[in-house]
Amino acid sequence: MKRVITYGTFDLFHKGHYNIIKRAKALGDYLIVGVTSESFDIERGKLNVRDSLIKRIENVRRTGLADEIIIEEYQGQKVSDIIKYDIDVLVVGSDWRGKFDYLKNYCDVVYLERTKNISSTKLRSEGIIFNMGIVTDDIKDNDFVQESKYVSGIHVERVFSENPETAQEFCDKFELGSCWSDYDQFLSDVDIVYIKTSLSKRAEYIERALKQGKYVISDSPLTLSSEKLRYLFEVARENNVVLIERMTLVYLRAFNQLVWLVHSNLVGDLVSVKCAISQDDFDEQCQQYAEGKVKQNLIVQGIMDAEGLSLDDKESLQLQEELVEQMGAGDIAELVGTYGQTYVDESIGLLRVEDFIIKNASVSDKVANGDVIADDAEAAAKNSDSDSEQDMTDTEDTNTSDDAGNSDDSDSSTNQSGSDVDVNLEEELGTEEVE
Repeated sequence: MKRVITYGTFDLFHKGHYNIIKRAKALGDYLIVGVTSESFDIERGKLNVRDSLIKRIENVRRTGLADEIIIEEYQGQKVSDIIKYDIDVLVVGSDWRGKFDYLKNYCDVVYLERTKNISSTKLRSEGIIFNMGIVTDDIKDNDFVQESKYVSGIHVERVFSENPETAQEFCDKFELGSCWSDYDQFLSDVDIVYIKTSLSKRAEYIERALKQGKYVISDSPLTLSSEKLRYLFEVARENNVVLIERMTLVYLRAFNQLVWLVHSNLVGDLVSVKCAISQDDFDEQCQQYAEGKVKQNLIVQGIMDAEGLSLDDKESLQLQEELVEQMGAGDIAELVGTYGQTYVDESIGLLRVEDFIIKNASVSDKVANGDVIADDAEAAAKNSDSDSEQDMTDTEDTNTSDDAGNSDDSDSSTNQSGSDVDVNLEEELGTEEVE
């Protein structure tokens, strides 16, 4: 008998849960479903589970697919369960791909593709499920999609980017339901928008989303203009929606819960803390940054002095206006007030030198030997004419003997391609399989 096990919170039971249980059942003869307890969900940071444990167990039971239901109560239980129940296959959703590979020492691990677009009209109308869309201009996620899995009732399903290729790549990377390059179409089927674009585009996307009645979470800062910031919050109030910046970890309930666990001694003695950067590393990086900044400023100032460039010339003033627009400030005074005169002067100076170099650079091809610039090839050839005949005479015999003793290695290389389901539940959830 082939025994299969899978785990889940199964909160707000939907057809995605149903599908993974059904497909897990098909992989063996006997299926065990582990339902996480409230205490374990809290321990791993999932603090807003809506349904009680009894209700979640009952929903799994109603599928008619589970031969046995157990409760997952602690970290590391999967190993003991696999041994205890003589499990052959562990089934996990594909959004956890790789996380449970260590269990392959005990049984087969199968990652099943999750059901996309799981939120139903009924659940959304009841305010239980919220579809979230991401607005981005790169494929980096910064853990947002992964973190959203710990929030019940939130499903990240859509991504928008002005670049269709970026949108598609992001969608494929994080297994999202759909990608869009039309912002209005993207907004048509989302409740919450997370905006993680460059600052120059951020305010525009925020405003358009708010005016369509969407809740907005944005990277910080929302804008550098205090006037624009007040305007955006006014738009949010007029449309009865929430506009917030993405908060740091210290403000999250999960972090507060972790602090409480440590101080209560419920996790025993604290022996290790994982942090992104140590104080020593931080100090070293600051030192390296400071040294690099000084060198950069010296080089920039040296070029400006040598070429007679000024922060007050026409080109620099034009770059100043571009910097103001790029940073989303109202004018140069606001930019100086936010970052300081020194930072602004250094930024404009660097842009001025970069612009000067680009405008005055000449692009040339290289000759075959890769050492002589094409523009200088004629001069180089003239300089070498006087020596060429003697060089050819001196090397002729050597080259001949070398050629005779060697063969073309590339010529010899080759390429190698080298049980019955509860009818009512099935009608309620649907049984669409993932394509």
